Amino acid sequence: MLSKLNKKAEKTFRVLLSDMKLHQSRIIDNSETFMKVHVEVIGKHHKSYVVSVAHYFIQEGDMCCDPDMTFMVNDTGVYPLTFQQAIPPIYQEAARIEDDGVKYAAKLQRDLTRFANDWMSNIQSQQF
Repeated sequence: MLSKLNKKAEKTFRVLLSDMKLHQSRIIDNSETFMKVHVEVIGKHHKSYVVSVAHYFIQEGDMCCDPDMTFMVNDTGVYPLTFQQAIPPIYQEAARIEDDGVKYAAKLQRDLTRFANDWMSNIQSQQF
């Protein structure tokens, strides 16, 4: 079964996403100390949206993600799909939305969910 964010993490995630529509983005920067949070609604598949949440830093003039995750969002919950970071370069695809459903690697998707739960807790304490 696809793992979803816990209730506390989902609440933070939905605050980040509040009132956004397809192809909209925003930057949350309520702290001078911590990295800005970039949120973008990047796709839609049936009744689910795909949302990117990321932190970025600049190295040698390039924007580098640290990290960038995508999530499937619908009425039943928020589900991590991918994780990537620039340094060291990592890209992990735990789940993919296809026409006949969601294909996923259960262990990796659970691992990304655990990370995202912690990350949303950090974002909540740093930005709100």
